[in-house]
Amino acid sequence: MLKKVFSLYLLALCLVTTCYADNAKYSKVLEYYKKASEQGLAFADFSLGYMYVNGKGVKKSYSKAAKFYKRAANAGIPEAQFELGYMYFKGYFFKKSYSKALYWWRKSAEQGVDVAQYDLGNMYLDGLGVKRSRSKAIYWYKKAAAQGYNDALKALRRLGK
Repeated sequence: MLKKVFSLYLLALCLVTTCYADNAKYSKVLEYYKKASEQGLAFADFSLGYMYVNGKGVKKSYSKAAKFYKRAANAGIPEAQFELGYMYFKGYFFKKSYSKALYWWRKSAEQGVDVAQYDLGNMYLDGLGVKRSRSKAIYWYKKAAAQGYNDALKALRRLGK
């Protein structure tokens, strides 16, 4: 069963690469992602969240994006954890919450997502939802910089590191 579900997801991914030229194909992508999501494939939930937050083949909907990102984030998908944190940080659908953004970004950062590591550094540097800490900011910037994240490299240079 899992093989069939994953096959649906892969088929949808293949279609996505051709959708940039043909938006009509997004309806098939949506169909396959939804089928895979209904069978519990968290990567499909993440992909559906992406479609809804960006209005790719669907009407843009932060509420639907949040639903799918939250399911994928709770399943441990680090990119979904980052996106959910971003929605809390910006106040998209959810009430703006630095503490919830921090929670999800930390989960994502601990799994190696460079942009989450960088954003955690910013939160510590600026004291958003946490006690201001230059040392913790540098710690997270170094994690992101080690992966080649350019903004983190710039932040470290500004801090003299």
